[in-house]
Amino acid sequence: MEDLEYLKVRVEEITDFIENAPVPLHWVNNSGVIVWVNQAELDLLGYKKEEYLNKHISHFHTDKAAIENILVRLINKETITNHRASLQCKDGSTKQVLISSNVYWKDNEFIHTRCFTRDITEDMNTETQRLDDAKNKEVVNKKNLLEECTLLNKMVLEVKDYAILLLCKDGTIRSWNQGAERIKGYTEKEIVGQNFNIFYLPQDRQSGLPEKLLAEAALNGRAIHNGPRLRKNGTTFLGNVVITALHDDDGNVIGFTKVTSDLTERRDIHDILRR
Repeated sequence: MEDLEYLKVRVEEITDFIENAPVPLHWVNNSGVIVWVNQAELDLLGYKKEEYLNKHISHFHTDKAAIENILVRLINKETITNHRASLQCKDGSTKQVLISSNVYWKDNEFIHTRCFTRDITEDMNTETQRLDDAKNKEVVNKKNLLEECTLLNKMVLEVKDYAILLLCKDGTIRSWNQGAERIKGYTEKEIVGQNFNIFYLPQDRQSGLPEKLLAEAALNGRAIHNGPRLRKNGTTFLGNVVITALHDDDGNVIGFTKVTSDLTERRDIHDILRR
């Protein structure tokens, strides 16, 4: 008699545990019809028991194909763990959940599923907000970087007192600014794509001076040279040249910058003062 009373108490405790546990639980039969649900699941979705029981489980899933796939896998004696799903609430909203489920079999007969539902809606919203914030930050950073690059580009292009060039590794001219056009006489359209040795006297080209300056910059980081340079119209000017090597993240030379200033006027003034 005492054993019977003990068992009765245990049954009541277990029944209370699953009925009132804070974890949403439900059972469905082999046809997918809900045969039992606890209060936590009803509270999660906002339904009354009579609105939920004896309904096909797919009625509450926004992705019908996904729940049908889960049922097939359960019938095939698979255990489902943390399967992402979206459930329809009574008020029209949706809950993002993880479903874990397997089947209670008796004498090889499908009795019902044992399905645990975990609400991850808040986590998903937080993650979505985090991704949105990261995306917005990336957009702002890209915008700021673009504005900074634009300003730097304008700064180089609009400098008129210095010829500032970007060279490929072989000395091919890639960019041209207003100072270069003023000092050397070429327009950007005329000069970009040509080799920078076009500015050197024939004897300097023959001796390999342009190539030697690039080699020195590649080896030491930069090369400085003063000497006569050619303009487009064939006249010469005294140029001060600084060639600086550009490197990638691995330290390999990927090109050069070349800054040239016209020292002709300064030299002429110095000669006059000296005389």
